[in-house]
Amino acid sequence: MVVAVVAILAAIAIPAWLRDSAQKKARSEVSTMFAEIATKEEQYMAENSTWFPTGTTGAQYSTGFCPSTPNAAGNLPDPCIASGQPWYQLRIGVPSETLMCSYNIYTGDPTVAPALPSELSSWVQMPASPPSTNWFFIEAHCDMDGSTTTDSYYYFSSFDSRIQVTNEGS
Repeated sequence: MVVAVVAILAAIAIPAWLRDSAQKKARSEVSTMFAEIATKEEQYMAENSTWFPTGTTGAQYSTGFCPSTPNAAGNLPDPCIASGQPWYQLRIGVPSETLMCSYNIYTGDPTVAPALPSELSSWVQMPASPPSTNWFFIEAHCDMDGSTTTDSYYYFSSFDSRIQVTNEGS
């Protein structure tokens, strides 16, 4: 009887603990990486009068996701920080040996309103009017449970310092 009660409690408690643990791991990594990327973007802006990546006026640019896909077990950041890669050019320091989430940096100038990718557009709260200065936003894509149907997405921008999130812990 005691064994059955313990088994039932474990069946309830363990999945909840695992979800909570995954949520905290993702939030910790994302918060640290967003701070690092934003700091490096600010430094790049101070040195170059623009965000990175940059190009023709009136267009939005993106670094592409790095690592290319999220992995709860972690991806090595080496391809992201290799010579010639965007993170190398921004001098981004990865605070851990692996990254569970993938990150993409988008930039633009005041002549173009930020265009959110489809995975963000339904839930990110954008300002009523486009930014009046050059801007950037960062997207994090996390798959903490190995199921692509419930991935977590995080968002941070130069014009709104809140970290916005959907499906956290999934």
